[in-house]
Amino acid sequence: MAKRTIVSVVDDIDGYEGPDVRTVTFSIEGATYEIELGSANNALLDNALEPFISAARPVAAQSGRARQTAKSGPAASAIRSWARENGLQVPDRGRIPSALREDFLKSQGA
Repeated sequence: MAKRTIVSVVDDIDGYEGPDVRTVTFSIEGATYEIELGSANNALLDNALEPFISAARPVAAQSGRARQTAKSGPAASAIRSWARENGLQVPDRGRIPSALREDFLKSQGA
């Protein structure tokens, strides 16, 4: 017996399901977002952002350590080091659990 899995990508705004739906990634205020959009909603987003993009200056991509800013919070490597020094379990890779991040910030007086 064969099994077939079909993945259907749907526009997050209007529910449109078609071959032109794609994932769009954007960032604002230090937070990065992803949304699935069909060509019509993607054009709406592009048109809405165009005046801001044309007036903005490009920023070079940053490495993991350079990402640590007041808005994005502490680097994952700093949280992992702190957790290990304090006998806490932390994954070697991937997302830091929010409770662990909060404990780290409290320990730093934030």
